[in-house]
Amino acid sequence: GALVGALFLAVLIVISVWNYSPIAGAAIVSALPLAALAARPLDRRLDPVTAVCAGAVLLAVGLIGLALLPSASVWLLVWALLLCGAGLGLAVPLLSDAALVKGANETRSGTLTVGARHVGLVLALAVIAPLLASKVPAAGDKALLRGTAVMLDAPVGLDKKVPVALDLRGAFAKAQEGETPDLAEPFDKHGAQHDPALAAARDDLLGAIEATITRASRPAFFVCAGLAGLALVLAAVFRRRLL
Repeated sequence: GALVGALFLAVLIVISVWNYSPIAGAAIVSALPLAALAARPLDRRLDPVTAVCAGAVLLAVGLIGLALLPSASVWLLVWALLLCGAGLGLAVPLLSDAALVKGANETRSGTLTVGARHVGLVLALAVIAPLLASKVPAAGDKALLRGTAVMLDAPVGLDKKVPVALDLRGAFAKAQEGETPDLAEPFDKHGAQHDPALAAARDDLLGAIEATITRASRPAFFVCAGLAGLALVLAAVFRRRLL
């Protein structure tokens, strides 16, 4: 269930909110499996209980880091994903081994383990989807207000500010209809490539909107961090199975 936050929500933010291409988004999120692979050798140096508990803690801390992202910062997101990946690399292999019953019941226990993982994924998505749906519209309205304030305060002449504002109105209308608007296009169309003040207004507006929408995902990330915390509690309760 916690993995939903580290992968599903992170990918959603990088591609849908920060407007990275799918290939670039995949490259960014690849920090998670790379960290998981890098953490695997530590299993041999730590006792199983310590490794699993440390993995759950790292995963929870990484998810809290994702929840507290202040803005569209790829480097902060990568660091949080590295913590999540290291936590998964430490905990999941040992938990999988502990869940398998060797011998005649190995197939049955393996099936139950895979089934439990899928139930966790489905339940987490079932909780997170409506949570996001309830937060994003309000965040969109707040982003519109912040974007409007940025445009009003921008040191740009009315001869450019008004046409850009009118084009932005059309872009926001597309967003309300469910499309992903290109908010940079109205600025570029009216000369942002050659006008530093207009380019600065564009960057400020995009940054304000991206930061506002990013923060709308905080409750969902905190839910996933809570699931990682629950894994820590269960690992501590059933620590004898890990030995």
